[in-house]
Formats: sequence, C-alpha cells, structure tokens
Amino acid sequence: MMTRSFAFLVPALAIALVPARSTFDMAAETARIRTHLATAEAELRRADVSVLTDAQRRARLRNLDVLHQYWVHGVFPVNTDFPGHLVPYFVDRFGTRCAMAYLIERSGRGDLVARIAGTHNAYIGQLKGDAELGAWLRDNGLSVAEAARIQPTYRSPVEDFTGRWEGVARFRHRDSTSLQYVMNDIPSDEPGGINYAPPPRWRLTFADHDPVTLRVVTFGGDSLVMQSGPLTSAVGLGVGVTSLRTTMHYGGSVLTGTIEIGYSSGAIARAQTRATLDCPGPPAPRDVVAFVRHADLSKVRCVMQTGSLLNGQGMLFSVTYRVGSISGDPATRFVLRWRTRVRWLLPEAGPVPDTLPDAETFRAGPRDTALVAPAVLKGMTTFGQRLPWARTLLSHPDVPRFILLGLIAALQDTVDEGLANLLVTTPAVTQDPRLMATLAHLPVAPDSELRNRDGSTAYITAATGYAGARDAADIFLWNHALALIAAPGTSNDVLLTIATWDERHRYMCGGGDPRSQIFAALRARATQDRDTTILAALARAHGICG
Repeated sequence: MMTRSFAFLVPALAIALVPARSTFDMAAETARIRTHLATAEAELRRADVSVLTDAQRRARLRNLDVLHQYWVHGVFPVNTDFPGHLVPYFVDRFGTRCAMAYLIERSGRGDLVARIAGTHNAYIGQLKGDAELGAWLRDNGLSVAEAARIQPTYRSPVEDFTGRWEGVARFRHRDSTSLQYVMNDIPSDEPGGINYAPPPRWRLTFADHDPVTLRVVTFGGDSLVMQSGPLTSAVGLGVGVTSLRTTMHYGGSVLTGTIEIGYSSGAIARAQTRATLDCPGPPAPRDVVAFVRHADLSKVRCVMQTGSLLNGQGMLFSVTYRVGSISGDPATRFVLRWRTRVRWLLPEAGPVPDTLPDAETFRAGPRDTALVAPAVLKGMTTFGQRLPWARTLLSHPDVPRFILLGLIAALQDTVDEGLANLLVTTPAVTQDPRLMATLAHLPVAPDSELRNRDGSTAYITAATGYAGARDAADIFLWNHALALIAAPGTSNDVLLTIATWDERHRYMCGGGDPRSQIFAALRARATQDRDTTILAALARAHGICG
C-alpha cells in the first residue's frame, strides 16, 4: 500500500462547490406529483363555495387556473436534504417553488413566501396559526385544509447510497497508485425537523489513514456528490490536504465515480473509483447471481444467503433491489436453490409480479417429496417464508398431490391461518373432495352458549384460528353434497363429513333448507352400501337438530 504525497500533480482549484440544480430523470416522481396536483385541483373545483363572497370566488378560480398551469409545466422542488422521508418544501435549495408557494408568489406576496421558506418550509397544516398566511388564504377563498391538500411532498434518492462500501481509488500520474477505502453512512449531527430525521453524513476511510467526514453537496438521479473540508494534513494523504470530494454513481451493489483530493498548493489528485456494497450475509454462488441478473429487476442491491434447508440440499437467498426510478424502501424477493435448480419464490400476497414469469418460479416435480418434509417446512417457518413457499408450490395447476397432503399436514404443527385459507381456495384442493373433507375437520374451538337476561340462550360461533378455513371447506362440501352422494366414487370419509355437519355446527343445523333432502339422499346411499358408520352419524344428527 503506498501513501505518498500527491503535491506534484497538475494544479486545479480545490474550493467548496456551489450546488447545481439536480438534473436527474424524475419521470416517475414528476408523474406522481402531477397526479397529486391534478386530483387536488379537480376536488377543489367541485367543492361547494356558496359560503364565499364574490371576491373570494373570483380569487379562488384565478388560483386554480394558476395551479393548473403550474402542474402542467411540471417543474417541482427536489428533496435534497431528507433521505428516506417524504417532506414538503416551500422553496427548495435551487429556488423552485412548491405549488402553494407558487400561488402565493403569483398573487404578489413573494415576501410571504420568503418568510415561510426561511423559517418553516413545512406543511401548510402546521402553519394554521400563522396570521398572515391565514389572511391570504381567506382573501383567496381557500381553507387551510384545501391548501394542505394541494401541497405535495417530495422524495429523495440519497438513501440508495446508505450502507458500507468497500472500494479502491486508482490515481493516475507518472506511476499509478491505488488506495483501498471504506465508505459508510453515519448519523448526522445536524438538527432534524418536526416530521423528519436529519440527513446522514458519510465517512470515507482510506487504509492506514484517518477517516474523513463527507457531507452531501448535491445529487442527480443515480449520482451523489459529497465534499469534506476544510481539512488538515492530519488525514495522512499527503502534506497540505485541504479538501476531499467524491462523485459516486449508484448501480445497486456497485458505486463508480471519482475521488478528488485538494491541496493547499492548489494541486488536486484525481482517482477513478469502484466500490461494492458490503451485504450483511454470506454471498450467493455464481449460478444464483446469474439467475438474478437475468431477471428484470432495477438496481439489485444485495443477493445474500438466508439459510440452509435439509442439510444443504436447499439454499434460500434474499434479493433486495430498488423499485422504479425513484428511490424508496427497497423491495425484497427470495430465490431457492434446490440441488441444481434456481427459481423464485412468490411473494406472500398480492398479484404475481410481471418480472416473475411462470417458468422462473419454483415448481415441484413428481420426485420432490422432500419439498414438504417437516424439516423443510420448519426451516421455511424459521426464515419467515412458509406461506410464500406454499403459495409458490400451489401456484401451478399440476401440483403433485403429495405437496397438497404435506401442506395440509403442516397445519397441525401450529395454528397457521394464512396457510389454511390459502389451501381452501386453491383449485387443486377444491377439486379434491377428500382434501376438502380433511380441511373440514381442522381443529376449531367449540361454539359458546350465552344466557340472555330474559332466560333465553344465545350462541356465539367460534371465528378464530381455523374456523374460517374449516367453515369454507364444510360449506363447499355441503353445497356439492347431492352430487357427491350420487357419485359412486365418492369416498366414505367425504360422505361421513357431510353426515356429521351438525356435530361441528350444532347451532346451524344442516346449514339451511336442503338439509332434509341431503340427509335423505345420504341415508339411502348408506343403506344401499350398508354403511353403519354413516347411518349412526345421521341418527346423531337427528338428535341434535330434530
């Protein structure tokens, strides 16, 4: 590792930068704000204004016309200061007015805009005690609530850069010098606001040198510019170091860009840099990384091993990535590497994403009995992926029956309402009366009696745990009872489930008017088959409901 001075390099200015207006592509963010403002305008135009004076109505209409021009033009403030937070700006650091600030300024009250931006720069709703603003709103036929409805909030992409990055800076001069470094975000010492935390700072530490604290100068899309200074030569990068500036471009798990070190002599050392994100977990093997890269995901951040299944036959990996072109909370998907296959798991709920084609989600084959082994399901439970795993296996129409049996058996190890509700609505299960009969016998707390003040009795039917799934299976069989009874291939356990309806629903007595018809058909079938078990169940049912 070389730590020589760079004082001999070509001189260049090393001064604090004046931030330039952000130039990143904000198509998605602009569309979001336009939709917000267009909707607000439409709502305000439809509002009842009969209580307003003629002067207030004219001013209101004039402001709504100005608002329309504003959102059509589409130049909105940029959140440069509060990563991870949706915050309002009256006026951003580039001088761009928000919608309300623009309306107030166009009415001739630029002084009011300047005062609010300099002292609050916050939600209109928090300024309802401001007498001057209140007077402006009254004169212009707007309420505080309507002004708050107009005012949007703005996102920041800076949080994409948070994390610990390990990189190398390569300086080019008469003989190349490379310096390894670590860059990570640290808490800010700046005060926050009412609705947001202070923006983070970054720390850049070259190997064997003192750390340098960086603050955000500006950003643009996937680029972030940070600056330190004034510095002293104590940072150890050479004699007379006064400033350090980085320009980083975000690529998900990789940062690329430049590092510039300024000296008191006016010289500046420039380096190309590349850094990789240090993900908090074991890295993924090459075939998993290649599979993820093949997917249409935006800015993949980390592909990490989550855990092992069945002595390493299966490995689960989490994939975090950025959704869309505007920063926000990263999304996470999971990949299973089962022996030689690498495939996606479906999300726990919601529609299947377009980027998860059917061919790339995990599918059980006829020999994959281990996929629903207790040890595998226990592991998926530990990793919080049991329901997504079940949803993945059940998503294919040709799912093997052993998968269905294994998942139904898993309902006995703990109360898993989500899995029970998923099973009872899965076509492969609803097409199999024997499986529905099994679900109809899921354990449910008994109904409760409640004595009324007048001496009569009321009944409370259990509605927790597996009650919803069991009742759905019961009702399904009851609605198809006559067809099932008539079918010669219907198994005894399905017919017995129909016969014992009243034992599970003591206060419903057969579930409606068809009871007598269903039980008569079932009695005839049992008599023909000489099935004494079903005949005994029908006799008990007569004793319960009469």
